[in-house]
Amino acid sequence: MTARVFFIIIPFYLFGHLSLLAQHLQTEVSFSQFMEEYSELEEATLLTSDQEEWGVLQWITNLEHSIQLPGIEERPFNQLGISTIGQVVLWHNNSPDEVELDLYLVPFGFNVVSPLQDTVNEDQGYILYYMEDDYIVVEFRNVALTVEKEIDNGNLLSRINYKVEINPANNSVRFHYGSSTISTALESYIFDNATTVGVGLEAWEKTGQQFNRAENFWNFLNGSPHEFTLDVHDVLIPSRPEDSFTAFPLNGTVYEFEFSSKPTSAEDLNQEHSFLVFPNPGNDRLYINLSEPELLNSNLEIFDVLGRSIYQSAAMDKIQIDTSDWSAGMYFVRIKTGEKISTLRWIKH
Repeated sequence: MTARVFFIIIPFYLFGHLSLLAQHLQTEVSFSQFMEEYSELEEATLLTSDQEEWGVLQWITNLEHSIQLPGIEERPFNQLGISTIGQVVLWHNNSPDEVELDLYLVPFGFNVVSPLQDTVNEDQGYILYYMEDDYIVVEFRNVALTVEKEIDNGNLLSRINYKVEINPANNSVRFHYGSSTISTALESYIFDNATTVGVGLEAWEKTGQQFNRAENFWNFLNGSPHEFTLDVHDVLIPSRPEDSFTAFPLNGTVYEFEFSSKPTSAEDLNQEHSFLVFPNPGNDRLYINLSEPELLNSNLEIFDVLGRSIYQSAAMDKIQIDTSDWSAGMYFVRIKTGEKISTLRWIKH
């Protein structure tokens, strides 16, 4: 592995939150963008074969060293999935645990393919990975995009390079983009149709003989490599965000997603709650009922997933709030009485 060279760092302090089932496990995701010299993996396992016109493939590996991330430590990831969808997946599916946890890492949401599938090409395309304990790097090297078969004259003219790095020591995942050759037709197609770039967590709860999705949480980039936002998406249907990115990032671009525990203080989330928020999930009305201890010298405050205070009032025994102008998503309702703070999560559909 070559030494890392840093050029510029642009931090984005935009956060999302995940709460699984009744256990209120929570993780926070912060995002940074910076530039770093791109280098190919020197020591790696080749997943695709030389001289093979590979197409749709998937590899699933049981991890010898499970991967733990803050806020979801109790469900470490024990499997790695790599596919020609161009993404990497970590799974927690340890039996007899009745909750499955999936972490999707999507640096560029288009299917990749061997350039040799076009008879005019002679160059190879590779998918490789390097693993040392729980540190993992997956590289998509000199790959073509399947979608080019459907545009222009159907030739595979474009080539892209990128790596997905999983580094539990830093509680982070990185997308690192190398040099790319994008045809004019493909550039227009990506701009018009967009693609998904980001990370997603899904929790599945076992009911009877099958698993049903219980939580869905995405942090994804919306815009172009030159101007974008980080959006939070936690609606179960659809199961992932709409396509939103409109170009392949410049050579050397790094997108880093870092995980940390507890969006609010541990004390906030572990208090015994003596109030009730309902219906939960809800829609245009939020009702809050307080028990007797909260009636004296209490303050009510509600925060969105970015930590912004959007509602404040003196606490009363029964409160009704019009939330029709609020965006769908997750909110935190906090009651403060003296030094005591209690926080509950509320979701608007």
